[in-house]
Amino acid sequence: MLSKYVCILVREQNCPQGSTLNSLDPTTSGIFDKNYFTNLQTNEGLLQYDQELLSASEAAHHDCPHCQ
Repeated sequence: MLSKYVCILVREQNCPQGSTLNSLDPTTSGIFDKNYFTNLQTNEGLLQYDQELLSASEAAHHDCPHCQ
C-alpha cells in the first residue's frame, strides 16, 4: 500500500468514537464510482482481500469492466 494512502487511513482513524464507517475511496467517499477500482490497480485498496484478488495470477490478465 502506498505511504500517501496509509497517511489518509491513519488520519481517518482519528474520527469521533462510535463511528463505524470508513470510506473505501478517500477521493469520492460519498459516491459509488470507478475510483475504488482505480485505487485497487494502484495498490491503494483499503480491503486486503480486494488487493489479494487483484494480484492473483488469474486476475492479473483480466480487465476489470468497472475500471474503464
